[in-house]
Amino acid sequence: MNWMSKLLHKPAAKPSPPAAPSPAAKPLPVIDCGALRQALAAAVDAEQVQQAARELGLALAAMQQAPLAEDPQATWLAAASQVADKALALAWMGSLADETCLGELAIQGRFAETRLAAVQRISDESVLERVAKASRDKDKRVYRSCAERLRQGQQAVADARRAAQSEPVQRRGGDG
Repeated sequence: MNWMSKLLHKPAAKPSPPAAPSPAAKPLPVIDCGALRQALAAAVDAEQVQQAARELGLALAAMQQAPLAEDPQATWLAAASQVADKALALAWMGSLADETCLGELAIQGRFAETRLAAVQRISDESVLERVAKASRDKDKRVYRSCAERLRQGQQAVADARRAAQSEPVQRRGGDG
């Protein structure tokens, strides 16, 4: 390649020195989930509960440990949103029953498959609209799925309205 550099009148690139060995990876600090659960239980107002539940979920996600069944939905949401393993995120998403939490997961989830699976479990149109608006320029598949489901819902309402309007006309036609 040296001849080509001379041809193009460019100096030959100097080989880069070998990379210095990286310092030993620092172990993650040990997180006491028991203390986080106690802080959650001691939380007084709703904002403190949400913050404590989120901190617990993030700690569990970092350790790749599933939240307990009695943990609040916010803990499951934080854990499923931030866990580094896609299979765990999908499994933990199954424990989310609140559609608002599913909507948050569809917006904030780490993996595209998790976000799309969360959208597919949402049936509330207002949550679908919020997810579509938030994901419009961020996640094309989530946005399209929301838009399609909203379109189908609107079409079903329009079809039901047309059927209800045509039913009295058919009855009048048969009576006369």
